[in-house]
Amino acid sequence: MIMLGGLVLQYWAAKTLGKFYTKPLQTLEQQQIIQQALYNIIRHPGYLGTFLMKIRAGLAIANW
Repeated sequence: MIMLGGLVLQYWAAKTLGKFYTKPLQTLEQQQIIQQALYNIIRHPGYLGTFLMKIRAGLAIANW
């Protein structure tokens, strides 16, 4: 469930940013600050999703 939650969080973050979502983190011209949902609580929800998936992978193989 943790890994699935992380994957959903990453997908949601990318969809929320839309055309401003880039693989290498960068700002683009005419980019606006997103202040809805999780973006008003955490700066990079996509990174949180990745972090959750990596934690779950460590738990899955029983290796911290």
